[in-house]
Amino acid sequence: MKNKIKTKLGYIKSMPRPTQKYLDEFYSNLYFKDGITSTYNNKYNKKERFFKEFRAEITINFLLENLKNPKRKINFLEIGSGQGFLMNAALKTNWKIKGVDYQSEPIKKINKKVLSFFIENDPSKFISDSIKNKDRFDIIHIKYKPSKTFADKFAKVSSSLSGKILSAFSQKSYDDNIFK
Repeated sequence: MKNKIKTKLGYIKSMPRPTQKYLDEFYSNLYFKDGITSTYNNKYNKKERFFKEFRAEITINFLLENLKNPKRKINFLEIGSGQGFLMNAALKTNWKIKGVDYQSEPIKKINKKVLSFFIENDPSKFISDSIKNKDRFDIIHIKYKPSKTFADKFAKVSSSLSGKILSAFSQKSYDDNIFK
């Protein structure tokens, strides 16, 4: 990466931008496994784990409070499941849950009990397959701002899946949700 540009939100963009092939390889094989990320750890102390679980429960409670019929069976999809904290919180509801991300290692190490609800796959490919399969989800959660390519696919999926969308674009703006 030759040039680094800091965005208004404090993110670093690299120029020229990496190719999709490079990003797929990076997220599938390096991101969690090699400890490149500051977002994930291989283990947490009690306070760190409590904070992550608490934040996930707040998110799920927010969704429950804003559903027209909270007792209805909800189909919930989390795109970019990471270590499975949100899926674990959703598991405590009567929802049918599904999560997708590039790697299963983070969930295997941190939240094994949600592994059976998890699909290891490129989220963009999963979305394309969901369109073809005519899958339906009531709530689709995306934790981070998607790339333009992914956003274009997601626009097609969200209408074809008829889902409500909760999107928290970064840790910094975690409470700036667009759900309701």
